[in-house]
Amino acid sequence: MSIQADKSACVDGKDAMRFEVTVSGERKTVKALCVVAYSETFKSKSGVSCSITSGMCSGYFPQEKFVVSCDDGQRDSVYIDCQSH
Repeated sequence: MSIQADKSACVDGKDAMRFEVTVSGERKTVKALCVVAYSETFKSKSGVSCSITSGMCSGYFPQEKFVVSCDDGQRDSVYIDCQSH
């Protein structure tokens, strides 16, 4: 499993972050808004069920976490830079 992300998109003034999540060799593109918590579940073609969660950048914390966890035990996360208000 791997996650590629523009971790500073919210700090750079963009409205959303783009993530490339690879699970069991399959790639999924996710676009999450900076100011809204994100949650999604999906099933890969190989039958692995995964969930994606991310908190929102609210200004209280300098970073938020984007997490992918799957029912086969795969798990990964990246920190997202958030802009202080």
